[in-house]
Amino acid sequence: MSTYEASYCSQADVAQVLPEMAKYSQRSILPPNWVASGTSHLFYNYSAGSGYSVLFKDGQDLGAEHGSEPSSDNQWRYVEADSRLEYYIGGGSANTLNGSVWEFGEDQDANLTKNISRASDFVRSMAGMPIYPRKGVGSASATGNDYPEIIVMSTAHMVASFITAPYDDELSERLASKVSNPEGTGWLDMIRRGEISISQQESLQKNKGIVRRVSVNGSTTSDIVDVRGRPTARWDLIKIKITTAGTLTRGTESTIKYSTFGSSSEGLQVDEMVEDEIVTGGWDHVGRGMYVRFSAGVLTLNDTWEMEISGEIGQSDTPIKTAYIERI
Repeated sequence: MSTYEASYCSQADVAQVLPEMAKYSQRSILPPNWVASGTSHLFYNYSAGSGYSVLFKDGQDLGAEHGSEPSSDNQWRYVEADSRLEYYIGGGSANTLNGSVWEFGEDQDANLTKNISRASDFVRSMAGMPIYPRKGVGSASATGNDYPEIIVMSTAHMVASFITAPYDDELSERLASKVSNPEGTGWLDMIRRGEISISQQESLQKNKGIVRRVSVNGSTTSDIVDVRGRPTARWDLIKIKITTAGTLTRGTESTIKYSTFGSSSEGLQVDEMVEDEIVTGGWDHVGRGMYVRFSAGVLTLNDTWEMEISGEIGQSDTPIKTAYIERI
């Protein structure tokens, strides 16, 4: 079986939510009921249960199940027809085996991977919209994840909820409620209502202009501190670049210059919209109906920012409000 669906978080993300996750391993302790099978060095335990993939002896992973009757040290298999666990040991007796701690369960990595996939499906179902990756140069989240952080952490919380459910129902419910709950205060609840937006949405943030540093010199002390305007493009990623360096100082005429580049049918940031204009410290036009304001300080040659804009706003970001009027 294969799938094209993505998993939204990693094991490290789950560990951040549930640092003690190792204690919630999917293992069950076997009763000390080993008996001789009648075949030399082969022993049976009829109290193993089923549905597991790994046998542990005194904490040691004995590896995958053997495909046929065990015939070498530490080989084992589960015979479902007889609900019988078989184990081979070259020296020792049933009493020797019953003196060890035996656990039957799942490999921790495999269990986490399975639950990450399951939680990702839950998040896809609950988000109320398709979830697209933030993949590409300059597009990942601040932590480098390929998906929006709120999606990553929602998935990690659901994984932690699944892992803890058999052992601590209260903790499991608390973790899941961060994602969705009957009161509607979970992260995905708020995404569905438009109270929280993710990177793929044509949100109010993009409508106002989202500025990101692309390449700013360590000696630069000025920055873009404010944005205004109404985007005249459905979407663009405007490049803002310092072409003449200098220091923006109150009471002194500025000699600093900048140019901006927008998108065209030929690609991103290839169409020069503003060429070598003065950085005034007031509202400087960057194109597409947008303006920026630089703070006082040093601006270095080739300092570069980009501004993501969108003239469209998704319906989920401007939900219809309902009010009730009653005549008294």
